[in-house]
Amino acid sequence: MVFCVLLLLPEASSVDVAYQHSPTWSYRVGGRVNSISYGDGLIYVGSDDNLVYAIGNTGYLSWRYPTDHAITSVQSSEGGVVVSAIDGLVYMLDSNGTTDWTKGVSSYVGYEGAIHSKGDIASIGYMNGMVYIVDDTGDTIGGYNVGGYVLATRVLDNRIVAVSDRQIHLFYINGTVIDTVHLSNFIRSVGISDGHIAVGLSDGTLQCYNITGGLLWTYDTKDQVGTVNVNDGMVVAGTKSKRLILMHVNGSLAWERQMSDAVSSTYVSEPFVAVSTLDNRVYLYYTDGRLKWSYPTEGRVLNLLIRDKYLVSGTTSGVVYLSELPRKNRGEIFFVAILVAVVLIFGLWLSMKSILREW
Repeated sequence: MVFCVLLLLPEASSVDVAYQHSPTWSYRVGGRVNSISYGDGLIYVGSDDNLVYAIGNTGYLSWRYPTDHAITSVQSSEGGVVVSAIDGLVYMLDSNGTTDWTKGVSSYVGYEGAIHSKGDIASIGYMNGMVYIVDDTGDTIGGYNVGGYVLATRVLDNRIVAVSDRQIHLFYINGTVIDTVHLSNFIRSVGISDGHIAVGLSDGTLQCYNITGGLLWTYDTKDQVGTVNVNDGMVVAGTKSKRLILMHVNGSLAWERQMSDAVSSTYVSEPFVAVSTLDNRVYLYYTDGRLKWSYPTEGRVLNLLIRDKYLVSGTTSGVVYLSELPRKNRGEIFFVAILVAVVLIFGLWLSMKSILREW
C-alpha cells in the first residue's frame, strides 16, 4: 500500500512529462507581446507594434487602439485599461477603446508591473524613479520619488507599495512616506499581492515580505531568479538554471521541479501554477505538484496570466494563446475518493491489529 501511494507522488528529480495540450484559440498581433491583462471579459494586449488590442475571451477582436510608440504595460482598470507607451505617455481607455485621458511626463514606464489600478485610483511608476498616484480623471493626487527605476507598484486600500532597484517603499495615497525597506542586493524580479511582496535578488536569494515591509523569510536558490509571482498563499519563482520553485508564504518549501529550459515567466493562482520556459513551452501544474499539461508556442512566452477560468500567454513572436483551465471530472473525483478510502481502511486495519495484539 505504501508503495502504491508513493507512485502517486510527483517526481522532482527529472523533467516532468505531460500530455500535449492544444490551446482553445490563438490570436496574432503585429509585434512582440509586451504586456497582457484581463478585465470585463476582454484580454488587453500591449505590443511593440504601437497598438493596444482588446480581444474577447472567445478569440474575436473587439477593438484596437493606436499610439505613436511601443506599448510597455497594459493594466485593466475599473471599466477599462491603463496603458503606457515608451514615449512616456499614459492613456486611460474605457472598455470600448475610447480615450478618457492622457498623461505625459519626462520619463517612461519601463516594466509591465509598474502600473496598477484599484477602484478609481492608479499608481504609475517611471524609470526616473517617480511614482504618481492619479484618480479616474487623470489628475495627480500624490507622488513620490523612490530614487531608482520602478519595477512594480500596487494600490492597496489606503496606501501604495512601490518596488525600485533595491528598495521597497510604502506611502499613503497622497505620497506621504510610511516606510522604506533597504535591501542589500539589486532586485531582479518582483511580485506583489494584497498581502505579500516577493523579490528575487541578484545574489540568488528569494525573499518574502508582508505587505507592511516586514521580512518573513529568505530562501537561497543558488542561482539568478528570473521571475517571481505571489498570491496570499504561495510564492512561485523560476531560475536561469531551469528550476521551478514553489514556496508557501510561511517559508516552507512546497516543491521544486527541473524544467526543460530556463524559466521565463511564472504565475500562481490556486490551485494552478503556470510556467513558461525559454525553449518555447508553457506548462500548467497543480499547486500540489502534479503536472497537468504543456504546449509549444511560437516564440518565447514572457507574459502569463490566470484569470477566471482562463490561462493567457503572449509571445515574442506576437501570438496570444488562451486555454480554458481544467475542471475536476467525475472520474478524477472518484479516483481520489477511492484512494482516500483505501488509505483510511488501511490505517483502521493497522489500528485494529495493534489493539488485538495488546489483548
